[in-house]
Amino acid sequence: VEEKLRRAPEDGVQPEPSGYAPAPLPERFPVPSRARIKRYDLDVTLVVPGMPFDGETDRTASLGGSETMGLQLGRELSRRGHRVTMFANLPQGAAPGKYDGVTYMPVNELPRLIGAYQTDAFIVQRDPSLFSMPHRARVAVLWGHDLGLMRYHQPFRCALWNVDYVVPVSHWHGRQLCEVYGLDPKIVAPMRNGIDLDMVRRAAARAGKRDPHAVVYAARPERGLDLLLDKVFPRLLERDP
Repeated sequence: VEEKLRRAPEDGVQPEPSGYAPAPLPERFPVPSRARIKRYDLDVTLVVPGMPFDGETDRTASLGGSETMGLQLGRELSRRGHRVTMFANLPQGAAPGKYDGVTYMPVNELPRLIGAYQTDAFIVQRDPSLFSMPHRARVAVLWGHDLGLMRYHQPFRCALWNVDYVVPVSHWHGRQLCEVYGLDPKIVAPMRNGIDLDMVRRAAARAGKRDPHAVVYAARPERGLDLLLDKVFPRLLERDP
């Protein structure tokens, strides 16, 4: 987002290529380094229309990976001095409010508000249909967390007129989205999911002595549990029965 402003004031179905993507696709998409990015204080609007959460949920309860990334990105952007508004499905009984400097609003308020005020960056997670609404953002970003599937080809393509960048979670994911949705690689800017290391350290300190034989699988079963049980775990048992 800042680089552009500097240049100018679920299921297990195997996706199939759409045939629209230019070939060959790059192994890695160009991502600007921090050294090239001029410092800005931005107004950022984040939309995370998934599981219910507010600014405390990742500290008090389990939460899906995409929602955790949205929550923690908003928190980190605020910590760096940006003004962040988060539209999300708030937990039942929760009121709009501020958490760690981030203003939380119910996602059903988005259609009423998004066209009424300017924002530097409008970042929408997962749902391309939200770009059917007129907005006044200087940069619009579709943050993808799912594999491209042909069943979503039309709604995804229909959103692109109102999107500046598509942000996948890896370079492989970016190539896959290009193949399925026919994206121009120039608008693809991968950003990997991050980890709040301070939260990990606090949890590790509470856990006490480490058990070298404990294995934690932290994802949905269809995202690799079969490989862990069928391929990886037998090798672990061979080395350490």
